[in-house]
Amino acid sequence: MDIIGNDYETKRNLSFIRSNNKFYKKMIDALNILGFFDKKVEAEVFNVDKRLGKVDLSFTDNNGDMFIICSKSNNKNDLNIIRKLGDDIDESYDLSLLKKSEVNNDNIDLCRTDKVYNTKHGRLISDKRTFISLFLGNEAYQLLADFNHDIDIYNVVNEINKYDIKPTFKNFVDSLNSEITDDDLDHVIAFNAYKDYVKVGSIRMDNLTKGYSKVKK
Repeated sequence: MDIIGNDYETKRNLSFIRSNNKFYKKMIDALNILGFFDKKVEAEVFNVDKRLGKVDLSFTDNNGDMFIICSKSNNKNDLNIIRKLGDDIDESYDLSLLKKSEVNNDNIDLCRTDKVYNTKHGRLISDKRTFISLFLGNEAYQLLADFNHDIDIYNVVNEINKYDIKPTFKNFVDSLNSEITDDDLDHVIAFNAYKDYVKVGSIRMDNLTKGYSKVKK
């Protein structure tokens, strides 16, 4: 896959992204996981915010989903974001969350981003319904779900902060115990554990119904 533009402004803004070859490759790798693209994809300028010095480009995949990337911005964090929009889909991915690690099918979900909450041991990122990610240095734990209501993230943060030392994978799962009802279990996709951005453990919903005691440290 390669992103192209057919007008001067789009080509010029794409050149800003292409100037960092390593990041451009990482972005293309992520897009190939997140969407279904032809070898060449035509982008166009989607939005210009002169106040923020921000330019967004957009393009669609073969499923009709729209992807938005940022070519320039006064906030450098914007440059790492891929936003995916579709029927019942509005997801944002922050490639900087993987540090220098390559992106792949197993860790792409770890790039999901939304509101950030600070805990005693690290950062928690969540949209309250479809993912909760806890970053603890070189380790990370994540819940993937499709809840039809918001999780009380502050309760989760308080539970995590009760641990005097860095929480384990089991501690993370236990911290969500009071927020996930029996009815919610049907909406849990998986709990995943990562070390150095490599998935080292995963608990699927059918294992959760057997009880949290099955989750190892």
